Amino acid sequence: MNRFMIIAFFAALISWSTGCCDKGSNRLDIALEGPWILYQDTQFEGNGTKVPVLIAIAPTAAIDYAATALGTQHRSDGLHHKPPQLSAGDGYYIPKPDIYCLTFNDECAPKGSAALTSDHYPDSSLLTIPFHSAQDQSATWDWVQIARNGNTVLILPMPDSYSDDGVFPMHFAANYNENGDGYQRLGNTEGHSIGLHLHYVHGPDHFNLVACSNRSKPSVASCRSDAPDPARRLDNSGTLRIQMRAPEDESACDNHVRFAYGNVYKLIGNDFNRDYAFIEPAIWDSTNHVYKYEDHNTHTCLTNDPQPGIHSGGGDQSHTAAFLAGTGQTLEASGTILILPIPIDSIIDQIKSLNLTDNQNRDLDSATKAAQSAQSASGNLDPNFPRISQVLRIGQFLTESRRALENYEKDPHTKLSPDQLKKLADVQLHEDDDTTKNGNDCRAPVVMMQ
Repeated sequence: MNRFMIIAFFAALISWSTGCCDKGSNRLDIALEGPWILYQDTQFEGNGTKVPVLIAIAPTAAIDYAATALGTQHRSDGLHHKPPQLSAGDGYYIPKPDIYCLTFNDECAPKGSAALTSDHYPDSSLLTIPFHSAQDQSATWDWVQIARNGNTVLILPMPDSYSDDGVFPMHFAANYNENGDGYQRLGNTEGHSIGLHLHYVHGPDHFNLVACSNRSKPSVASCRSDAPDPARRLDNSGTLRIQMRAPEDESACDNHVRFAYGNVYKLIGNDFNRDYAFIEPAIWDSTNHVYKYEDHNTHTCLTNDPQPGIHSGGGDQSHTAAFLAGTGQTLEASGTILILPIPIDSIIDQIKSLNLTDNQNRDLDSATKAAQSAQSASGNLDPNFPRISQVLRIGQFLTESRRALENYEKDPHTKLSPDQLKKLADVQLHEDDDTTKNGNDCRAPVVMMQ
């Protein structure tokens, strides 16, 4: 017996020294950034079993889908976030509101953890908003209906653990009194997650994104693709970024945060979360080294707060709707395909239609060549899942073409007739705005329905 116990002891010791715990393989972190709405669906239909998955919803009303449109004159309004994108170095935009499943090695909803847990990470500050009463713990949230109303939904495998990617102080309020003291603030400052890292012990070799049927409740069977699109395949390099980038906005009021949250609440608001109807991000006081909120004597931020229910409107879909109107699409159709308007052929034709006699002009020649390079680069662009690197490359060529035309117009030796000047002004070229820049300012909070 003693000999057996000694052998068992040394066997256990060797096992511990070589690693007692599951170190996993192909570990993966998914960095989730933007005003996502999260929900744990523990009853997702697998292959004859129920599989826990994490649902991530991108609210269309808070997104500027025109941000991926090339060949149009477009500038961010400082309120709308960029369209969702996936990146593992390079990646692609998701300019089509629909239901998608993120596959691991071409498998939708592989078995993972039973529920979202912070494990050994510091306690999370994820903002949770109830969708049911405290007494009705068996209630489930109808995220499918949210998707059918024209919002992008990603079905993610349930991670083994998660942690915060930044926490920011903020206040919430149940109502707003425009003629009084603004927000009726609740309690003390709350710090909440403005991004999450989802940790997977066993990650895949590669990812893909497959569309799911929205005619019935999505399942593993309805999210399966017999021939996954290789253009959407991304290799696991350790981190996958799923982002809705913030717009470039220098305002300390963080209106894009207010606008995004207002539209999130408008989408999910109910009788159980009235205390969180309005958000007010904190402002850093560099003099006193503390976070503070709007001084109601000045009302600088409150006066222009874009949240729905404050002042006259706010939170409508006019920005996105105007872009969709130009493509002949609507938000109501759950199968909307956002066609990227890249009228590069038209740009080249418009340049030629100027009928300029100075065919040797360097700027004019540069403008034409840059537009032709954009035309060539866009030849195999997938309008449903445009590659980020390809979009940026096309945007660079169009920007070069526009700048060359501007230089040509400003050249004192260039003599243009009024008709030619008008035609030159009508040439629609990509603005070198926020499409090629990174939104890295204050981020909107992630919201968990619970």
